[in-house]
Amino acid sequence: MLEEKRLASGEVSAVAPLPDKPSIAVLPFDNLSGDPDQEYFADGMTEDIITGLLRFRSLFVIARNSTFAYKGKSPDVREVARELGVRYILEGSVRRGGASIRITGQLIDAEKRLREAGVGASEIARKLGIGRASVYRILEAESV
Repeated sequence: MLEEKRLASGEVSAVAPLPDKPSIAVLPFDNLSGDPDQEYFADGMTEDIITGLLRFRSLFVIARNSTFAYKGKSPDVREVARELGVRYILEGSVRRGGASIRITGQLIDAEKRLREAGVGASEIARKLGIGRASVYRILEAESV
């Protein structure tokens, strides 16, 4: 159920309330490879991360269809978090060249307006309330 919030500009905006458990939206990862044919790889990585996070019943994960509405845009992540009703936003990029792949992610705590570039598995696990080994399993399974 959406709530309404009046902005400083006088506009009324819909706000989704935060769930009772840690909540996250994974925005589509940007393709930085320079090859438009690699777009499928960046999209697939985003989908695999969402699928991996959905395995944890202790998390509220926003569906792919909702987050892919932001593909190709540069939205304010705090606004996205408010619109989707989540506390955390994961955004990132994928760069593929030859046999090497570089994946960079940023976990953003919209409530604290904190941006953590290159956050590690330990920090992700702590913030989301899941085991570090689980984060590594997700990352390993999705990078194969």
